[in-house]
Amino acid sequence: MNAAPLVDAVSADILEVVFTTISGKSETLGTRSSTSPQDLCADIATVFGIPACSQQWLLGDTEVPFRSAPTMADTRLASGSVITVVHDGFAPLLPLPDIFKLNLTSVRQRLHSRCSSAFTILYQIQAKVADNWLYFEPWRKNDHDKLLFDIESGTCSTIRSHWMSGSSSSQHSLGSHNPLQDLVTGWNSPPERVMQDADRFWLVNGGVLDRGEDHVRDAVHRQVDQLDGSEDQARPNYGALLGWFVAPSEHTYEVNVHVPLPLATTSKKNAIVRLLIDQEGRPIRAAVKGSKIGAIHEDIEEYDIVLESRDHLEKPVVPASDD
Repeated sequence: MNAAPLVDAVSADILEVVFTTISGKSETLGTRSSTSPQDLCADIATVFGIPACSQQWLLGDTEVPFRSAPTMADTRLASGSVITVVHDGFAPLLPLPDIFKLNLTSVRQRLHSRCSSAFTILYQIQAKVADNWLYFEPWRKNDHDKLLFDIESGTCSTIRSHWMSGSSSSQHSLGSHNPLQDLVTGWNSPPERVMQDADRFWLVNGGVLDRGEDHVRDAVHRQVDQLDGSEDQARPNYGALLGWFVAPSEHTYEVNVHVPLPLATTSKKNAIVRLLIDQEGRPIRAAVKGSKIGAIHEDIEEYDIVLESRDHLEKPVVPASDD
C-alpha cells in the first residue's frame, strides 16, 4: 500500500501560522485547515494575553475576517503566513458583582413617548448573590409590584398593586425555580459579540433615519422580520418610535445575551437579548424581548441600563401590606 497520498493529505491539512504582536513577541502556532479560527483564538489568548473576543488579525495592512470564517481554510491563510495580532479595543461585558443594583429604564421616558398602563417602564433589581436573595420592583405608569425572592427559604413574597383595585400580598414556594441563578448565569455566560454592522440593533450616528428620506426609512424598516411587534420579532422596529435604538457613540459594541428578568407575572417571560456596551464593558443600553402589550408596544423594546456594584445591601422586607 502506498502511504504517500495519505501523508500528503495530512500535510495539506496542517497549517503553521506565525503570530506576532506590535511589541515584537512572536509564536508559531500549528492548527488544521478544518479547525475553527475561534479555537486558535483561545491559543493566542493563552500565549499573548489578548482575549479571544478582542483580537484583530492583520496580514500586512489587510484585516483577516476570521470571525466570519467557519474554518481556517476559509480564512485563505497559507502555512507560513505571518499574522500581526492586536487588541481591537473591545472589552467583554462586565460580570455581575456579588452585590449589585441593576436598573432598566424604558427610553420611552427619555423620548416622552406614551406607554400602556400595563407596560413596565422601570425594572429595579437588587441582589446579594452570596446571601441568596433577589429583590425586584417592576414599575408601571401608575403602580408597581414588590417581589422578594428568598432562595434560602425557597419562597417569593409579593405585593402586587393596581391603581384602581389597590394592593394585595401573597407568598408562594419557588419550587425548582431560581430567578437569581437564571439572572446571574445568563449575564455571566460568555456573550456572543456582534461583528457585522448589518446585524447591529443600534444605529450608529443616527443611521440613515436622520436623512428623512421616505424610501430610505422604508428600507431600514424592512430590516425587521415583523413590524407589528409580534413575538416573532427578531430585530427592532425603527419606525415604532423616532429616536430609539440609536447608539450614543460610535465607540460602542453589541453582544448577544439571554438574561431572563425576574418574573413579575406567570404569563410574561421578559429577557434581555442584546446589550450595547462601552469600551470598558459597561452596559449602557438593553433590548428587552417579551414587551408586547397591545398595539402601543413592540415585542423588542429599548431600555437605558445602569449596573452598580455595592459593598453592602440590606435585604429588603416585603410586608404583608403597604399599610
